[in-house]
Amino acid sequence: MSISVLGAGSWGTAVANLLSGNGNDVTMVARTESQATEITNSRENTPYLPGVILDGGLKIVSGGQAAVADSQIIVLAVPSRWIRESLTGLTDELKHCVSSGGAIVSLVKGLEPESHSRVTQIVSETLDVSTDVVSVLTGPNHAEEVAKGIPTAAVIAAPKLNVAERLQSVFNTDSFRVYTHPDPLGAELAGASKNVIAIAAGISDGLGYGDNTKAALLTRGLNEMARLGAAAGAQGSTYYGLAGMGDLIATGTSAHSRNRRVGESLGRGETIDYITSHMRMVAEGVTTAPALLAMAQEYGVELPITQQVVNVITGACSPRASVDALMTRELASEV
Repeated sequence: MSISVLGAGSWGTAVANLLSGNGNDVTMVARTESQATEITNSRENTPYLPGVILDGGLKIVSGGQAAVADSQIIVLAVPSRWIRESLTGLTDELKHCVSSGGAIVSLVKGLEPESHSRVTQIVSETLDVSTDVVSVLTGPNHAEEVAKGIPTAAVIAAPKLNVAERLQSVFNTDSFRVYTHPDPLGAELAGASKNVIAIAAGISDGLGYGDNTKAALLTRGLNEMARLGAAAGAQGSTYYGLAGMGDLIATGTSAHSRNRRVGESLGRGETIDYITSHMRMVAEGVTTAPALLAMAQEYGVELPITQQVVNVITGACSPRASVDALMTRELASEV
């Protein structure tokens, strides 16, 4: 298959390398010419995925039009806040891919800050096509582990089973087991919202709390993720599979997790401006948290953990006070 991967961060690089190693003709589109040249010459994306030697067949370029023009699959691996900008200038190539039977796959786990839109919605608006043309690849998949061939599983979510099955065979390897899934809306929302709950888990770590605290946060966090998903029309079962619970466990507990590390730093008293200014990679949960909260308000859904994450990020509440606020909420039933 001829495949283009837009975005040369850690996850885009890991997926491009996986696809190339799986026998596909893969081109990864970097942000700048200097980045593309550096990766090409060293065969390693040192800033984002150090220690991983890239497959010899993987091509790295900076100009997207030529790479995307004849692609059968276009993979989006750009942070949510820059997706719309990245698609500008590529609309003709993307439309050609769709009209000729190709596929667009999103790896993005966040919402556009200003519009609160999912990536499938952004692509739909940009290309004036149905959201059904975009599939979603998600799951408990840290780039660092996938790139090293450490066994994991993922889901490829698409409304049409034949599309999901075709993509399943493209992405699946001996160490990256891919399942099909019929709920891209739920998969996309779960991937975005778990990052916010992972920040909460990190705040707990930064405050020095224990396993009980984190287990409670992750469990109640999954509950509010599923409630928002249900209000938006997602399938409840999505949240108890790889896209929901699986990804939440990985992101909320792992040392690889950017969002958990952001939360940990917040819990230790650092400000969000200081934290993000010292990060090379993007923690999607920082900008997604207020977008999720706005979406929840539109649906009339209460997200108490997400609300407290927003409070801490904006400085409206200290990390310890945010935990106190959660613990002293009105008593309720779990179900």
